Amino acid sequence: RNEPLKKDKPKWKSEYPMTEGQLRSKRDEFWDTAPAFDGRKEIWDALKAAAVAVECNDHELAQAIVDGASITLPH
Repeated sequence: RNEPLKKDKPKWKSEYPMTEGQLRSKRDEFWDTAPAFDGRKEIWDALKAAAVAVECNDHELAQAIVDGASITLPH
């Protein structure tokens, strides 16, 4: 069984300044290309949905998505 998702948001850093639009573009690029590296697309889709839920401060939904997709997270 997984430990519950943590409610603290990680601090994000960049080597160069970025606007919010640039950051969103990088995030979109990550989620579009992530399934090509390894793993099943439905798991990547569930992770993306959970990440969006956390970004919207809906930790219960994020936890339900991770649990419902049977995603095992490292400690």
